[in-house]
Amino acid sequence: MTEDSAGLSGGVNDPGPASTADRISLMLLLGAGACYLAVTIAKQPILVALIGGLGAADGETILSKHALRVQLLSLALLLPAVLLLGLDTGRPRSLVRASLKVHRRLFVFGFVVALAVSFVLNALGAWPFTWRWPGSTATPYARVLLEHSQFSAICIWAVTSVLIIPVLEEAVFRVGVLRGLAAWTGSPRLAIIASSLLFGTLHLGTFWRPDTAHLVNSFWIFAASLVVGHTTVRDAGNASVALGSHVARNAIEFTLLFVAIGGAPR
Repeated sequence: MTEDSAGLSGGVNDPGPASTADRISLMLLLGAGACYLAVTIAKQPILVALIGGLGAADGETILSKHALRVQLLSLALLLPAVLLLGLDTGRPRSLVRASLKVHRRLFVFGFVVALAVSFVLNALGAWPFTWRWPGSTATPYARVLLEHSQFSAICIWAVTSVLIIPVLEEAVFRVGVLRGLAAWTGSPRLAIIASSLLFGTLHLGTFWRPDTAHLVNSFWIFAASLVVGHTTVRDAGNASVALGSHVARNAIEFTLLFVAIGGAPR
């Protein structure tokens, strides 16, 4: 067994990636990933269908009136994936619980490095935050929430973006997909590359016709995934560095969005 393959199989209180316990966990994780992918693709049409008129001329009024409902529905759409992760977490030999058990030193390291790198790359324009993209609706939407004092909606948006989505995505990709591909191919290095490609592809937006901003974003996400995939294997399957990095990226992006709005001229 190579050092890398030992890293994936030896860190979860389990004899190896082919065990029955691992297979059950992988099935639950990949099921969560399928639910999450479906939500990623269908979220906007579902929201428009459930809350009509979001594209109308009086969009600001509609957004302010339904802001809390939109955020609650967005959160509710994630529940099937979250419940599948919860099912695995409740099992005695859970991959999610073992792999996402936070090691404070590793988490802080990933958080600080990602915070610094994100700030610098955004400032240089090499990897701008999504709210800086041309045509992004995040800034006007956030401004509407602030102007209409929709603080409950902002809090739910923050929790979803900064906590729930990072945990969900890291569980699916750094635990389920990475480990599953390593078991299937017998090569953790190939699994790191393939899982990173999949993760980057998920962020292309319109998969068949991505714009430049999504392509740039996906490239950097792919590159970052290679790094945190390597640290996950190195740390015996523990994804603390990956989770800390993901939380940091989303946190600084979300925070600076509202800082920018506060400092922008009305």
